[in-house]
Amino acid sequence: KLGSLYKFLTAVNFSSEEKVLNYEIIKKCGELTQEITLIHTTESQIAEKINQREYKKALSIYNSLLEFFPNSILEISSHRVNGTGPYSATWAARSYGFAKLEKIPTILSNSVRYHLPKAAPIADILDSARSLLPLSKKTVIRKNDEGYLKNYNQMELVANEVARLAGERSGQALLENTQTVAENHLLSTRVDIGIGGVHLP
Repeated sequence: KLGSLYKFLTAVNFSSEEKVLNYEIIKKCGELTQEITLIHTTESQIAEKINQREYKKALSIYNSLLEFFPNSILEISSHRVNGTGPYSATWAARSYGFAKLEKIPTILSNSVRYHLPKAAPIADILDSARSLLPLSKKTVIRKNDEGYLKNYNQMELVANEVARLAGERSGQALLENTQTVAENHLLSTRVDIGIGGVHLP
């Protein structure tokens, strides 16, 4: 449903100078959002409320958007960061446990920013350039080099770690959910994106 996504993003970009998504835009684009899958990421309001143990607020946020985005999913992502903040196994486990309890669909993601661990410094340089700040320890966002494109076996280790912290025996269910969602969102380079086809003005 790329057409709906393109129209929705266009509506956001032309809504105001700030180009910020708000409830008014969502309501106006209700027909479009029905065909768009909304992923609540590790840094979303929902994840924040879950890890602040404000479960009622987290569920309220989720339900308030469900009318417009019936296909809403909670992202589970761990970069094995130390502590209990975003991208830590603890943060991911709390989100996963909440999703299981409330029967919210989940996907396992690694929030990929680079292909290989050795490319992590490049992301730091790009972040610095984007924020127009000199590169220093204070401006580096990442905590480690785990945000790379991992293979199945590497992601399976992450899934098992998160699932066990959430009280599950293994991460098999999380992996299966992720595969199902991925299969339902396959894109054809020719039909959906237009690569390989003839384009006339």
